[in-house]
Amino acid sequence: MPTLIYAPLSMASIGRRLWITFKFTNKRLVITNTSPLFKRTIQVAYKNIKEIRTAPRGFGLWGDMVVFLRDGNRLEITGIDKYKEIADHINRQIYTL
Repeated sequence: MPTLIYAPLSMASIGRRLWITFKFTNKRLVITNTSPLFKRTIQVAYKNIKEIRTAPRGFGLWGDMVVFLRDGNRLEITGIDKYKEIADHINRQIYTL
């Protein structure tokens, strides 16, 4: 019974790791999904970000991040490595604009 519950969750996690890439530049955040079923790229300029919040996962080895946008939308980024450094980078970019 537990296999029926955890197998789809594990497959979704592996798929995220394989097909979703994050790029944090000096001007924007770029999220690219290259899944065979669903291809999409989201670009968000740092000036459009209002706030970010993070949560540690896996004993702090990776984490999740929610990016709150000025228009009221939000982006959920799950399972990223070095999430604290990335959050610091985004905060520096937000507050220097």
